[in-house]
Formats: sequence, C-alpha cells, structure tokens
Amino acid sequence: MDSKTAAILSYITWVGWVIALVTRGTQDELVKHHMNQALILNICASVVGMVGTGLAWIPIIKILSSIVVTVVEIGLFILTIKGYHIRIQ
Repeated sequence: MDSKTAAILSYITWVGWVIALVTRGTQDELVKHHMNQALILNICASVVGMVGTGLAWIPIIKILSSIVVTVVEIGLFILTIKGYHIRIQ
C-alpha cells in the first residue's frame, strides 16, 4: 500500500485508522501527519456522538441539542473531506 492510500484510509472511521497504522503507520511522515489528524477527528466525532446521545434523554433540551450535534457533526464531516485532499510534496 502506498503512502497516499494509507493516509486517505486513515480518515475512514476507526477501522481505516487501525489498518493505516498497521500497514504504514510509523514509516512515512505523510501518513503520520494524516493519521494524527484523523485520530483527532475520530475522537471528536465519538465524543460528540456520546454527548449527543446523553443529551437526547433530557426532554427539555432534546431538540436544541440535536440541532447543535448535527451542526458539529457536519463540521467534522467537512474537515474529514478536507483531510482527503492530500498534497504529495
């Protein structure tokens, strides 16, 4: 697997991140950089999902929290798409 493929694969959920880690994780600076970015995005998405699920149980703020969580998840999705845009130097 080449470096660009491993870097792109690292953005595809936790499974892709682990595959990129196992195949090219410590060998290439490009892959390391994108794996770090993907790790931060995956952690943020997981935390937002857990907080959103917890807030969904509270009837008073259910609608407001679902709107905020949706906006944040869309933002994280946009950052993930931007992460796919990899420049080989």
